[in-house]
Amino acid sequence: METATQREGAGRTGDGRGYLTGTDRPVRRSGEGGRVTDDGRLREVNLAKSRSADSLAQGLGWFSIGLGVAQIVAPRRVARMIGVNDSDRNKAVMRAVGVREIAAGIGLLSDQKPTGFAVARVAGDLMDLAMLSNALRSPVNDRGKTTLATAAVIGIGALDVLCSEQLATTVPKVTHPAKQSGSMHIRKSVTIARPIEEVYSFWRNFENLPQFMQHLDNVRTTDDTRSHWTAKPLGGSGDGNAKAIEWDVEIIEDRENELIAWRTVGISELSGRGTVEFRVAPGGRGAEVHADMQFDPPGGPVGAKLARLFRDVPGIKLENNLNLLKQILETGEIVRSDASVHTGPHPGQPPGTRQSGGRAARR
Repeated sequence: METATQREGAGRTGDGRGYLTGTDRPVRRSGEGGRVTDDGRLREVNLAKSRSADSLAQGLGWFSIGLGVAQIVAPRRVARMIGVNDSDRNKAVMRAVGVREIAAGIGLLSDQKPTGFAVARVAGDLMDLAMLSNALRSPVNDRGKTTLATAAVIGIGALDVLCSEQLATTVPKVTHPAKQSGSMHIRKSVTIARPIEEVYSFWRNFENLPQFMQHLDNVRTTDDTRSHWTAKPLGGSGDGNAKAIEWDVEIIEDRENELIAWRTVGISELSGRGTVEFRVAPGGRGAEVHADMQFDPPGGPVGAKLARLFRDVPGIKLENNLNLLKQILETGEIVRSDASVHTGPHPGQPPGTRQSGGRAARR
């Protein structure tokens, strides 16, 4: 199974971003789509159509299993329902068709991208129509019931054709159990002894975020409302081959000196959203910063590492980040303790120079 990950020089989307297939499972629960390749052919990603295809495939899968079970358990009764003589031969054929239906249903429900199973259902519909057409010519069958059954198969066949077409032109679905329960919602706040205008302005420039958000490696502004975020490489091996996590962010609400809200867009290994509110602290003591963030990492090894990256235990990482922001804005630097500067045994004295975690916030 392949995923869509951002690469330079790939097919371009409307906002200038390109996407190519990678090696991990895809994430398609949020964002606004993009352009991906699969079997060498560029396709536009329409998330609404993708979700529709997933839902239709799931519905047809359960229908197929239910019909197959009925055909195996009560083949004679099903034969009589469609106006076919319930002979031993027709009983055996009915059970064989039931096995086919169950196999197709399981495939539609379990495969990440069950295009092949949807196409198999279309082929099965054609076989069923051929058998019903033959049954209509036999005087021993109930032609009225067989005609109704034929109409029903044509209707289901149309849905199977639609499903196979949609699955063939959308990205694969995701069924990560960890993703369903792995959403992390974190809320923290801090009071900073600086004017609210200065605090808002510093945060509004997202390129400042890596100065105090320690999990971020880089944030690059791409236009007035969008930016590209990169998290530090995961894996911890130190061999330079660990994979960085990248995603795109769009500001969805911006009220000067009051609120900034953003969300992830496009196709990435991480989906989420965040809001930060700025309020004047009581007594004119500066500004209150209230951060509210939610992340939905994918499943698998990458998701587990991302979960550790953003984990709220409880809210320690975000709280530490906000405290670093407070230091930067109030003192112009991050002051580190003696133990965080030196490794191993060392004299109990501060370093010769103070260590800074980033550029001075006020220049």
